[in-house]
Amino acid sequence: MNNCSYSYRYGFNGMEKDDEVRNGKGNSYDFGARMLDPRIGRWLSVDALEKKYTSLSPYNFVANTPLQAKDPDGRIIIFINGLYGPIGGVNEPKARYWGSAWRNQLKRHWNDQNYLFLDGSLGGQANIPANLSADYRQSEGYEQGYNSAQTIIDNLSDGETIKYVTNSMGAAFQRGFSNGLNNYINDRKVELYGDISTSKINISDYQTEMEDLFNEDGSYNSNADFNRAKKLDGLINMEQQNINNAEKEISKLNSVVTEIVVDIEPFQKTKVDPYAKNHYYVIGDKSKNSGFENMLNIEPVEGAKDVSKKNGKSITGSHHNYDCSPSDLPKP
Repeated sequence: MNNCSYSYRYGFNGMEKDDEVRNGKGNSYDFGARMLDPRIGRWLSVDALEKKYTSLSPYNFVANTPLQAKDPDGRIIIFINGLYGPIGGVNEPKARYWGSAWRNQLKRHWNDQNYLFLDGSLGGQANIPANLSADYRQSEGYEQGYNSAQTIIDNLSDGETIKYVTNSMGAAFQRGFSNGLNNYINDRKVELYGDISTSKINISDYQTEMEDLFNEDGSYNSNADFNRAKKLDGLINMEQQNINNAEKEISKLNSVVTEIVVDIEPFQKTKVDPYAKNHYYVIGDKSKNSGFENMLNIEPVEGAKDVSKKNGKSITGSHHNYDCSPSDLPKP
């Protein structure tokens, strides 16, 4: 980062101050799922998951334990920005890269009010030339996807899907992020199936030991045998509960779906996200772009569907998302 061009933008719980709203600087924090007014210590809306936590106030924060817990910044349209920096174009990453009006239009268009912002350029212009490599961005995306997978999964509502929109450098980062997330799911399922197998072996061993404690008439030889049988019965129930919990988690993992990916002006050659049900890309009409934008290495996404035109006309007028109306993008 260029220290002379950026100021510290974060506050309570590590969340970004949103100075775009008309509350004055530092008077609104963007937590993704909802906004916080720190002057009065109150949310501007209820918890999106209030129905899951009926014993808590819908206006509470992390179950009223803010010193122990952190609220992730949302579920789950994932916005992945491209290059930003002090020299032209967009100067801020994440939420500000997209602009509040644009991202709110997309949330309405995709009917999902939960979101997450990722920096697909990994530091913007301050990280050139490292981030000019698509392989580098994909590798870093993989690491972030793997490490944040459990948080994302835990915050998905029943039936909710993952949706991605990327711009420029964000396309390659998204491929890595999606791959990391799904590899985490596969690795976690292997662990859980291993746990289930271990619990089943333990149950079998406990049942065998319990059978040896009985006489032929069903009685016990001693009080010690009776007490041991009671303990074994408890252990069997515990292992069965472990199996039930593991199977429930596997079911949750199996339900994770990437419903849509839309790449706006993808920078450098990429391939379709194999985990996405639907993958689209948008490339602008170069005859309408500036000379600089025509120099960029903008490439079609191999295997994805081209939705660059609507009614025969290009839906974007430049390299950046703000010239592409969200209402012209495909719906999930």
